[in-house]
Amino acid sequence: MGSLSAFSVVFTQPEAREESPLPMRQAKRLLALRVNSDLRVQFTRQALTAHAGLEIFSRYLRRIGFNHQVRQQFSGLGFTGDYGLVPLVRLMLVLLLVGGRRLRHVAFLRHDPLVRRTAQLGCLPSERTLSRWLKRFNAPGPVP
Repeated sequence: MGSLSAFSVVFTQPEAREESPLPMRQAKRLLALRVNSDLRVQFTRQALTAHAGLEIFSRYLRRIGFNHQVRQQFSGLGFTGDYGLVPLVRLMLVLLLVGGRRLRHVAFLRHDPLVRRTAQLGCLPSERTLSRWLKRFNAPGPVP
């Protein structure tokens, strides 16, 4: 019987480690975010986000036709991918406006609703996705 107890100790299950789930690719329809109207800006003591001024910036971009201008300037260059050109340009502007200086700072903004709204994204891309997207601007010829 002593040998059986040694056998059970050797073949017990290892302790479960807490690991984050593997990232899954998001469906394209879940990446874009449609903004239908302006948010009501109201000064209260309620603290929802540190980046509430992004709503004013977003209104300014809509007023000057920013999305149309970006599409027009980059038309014919072949920017394709899961995330659209305009939302990624808007995200880079937002990142600079809120003080982000590295691509990894996007992870800190991932759950801020006004950052996602201003960038017109349902979920923010990873640092790696942004890095690959920015590398396309260094291509010697037309963007593949």
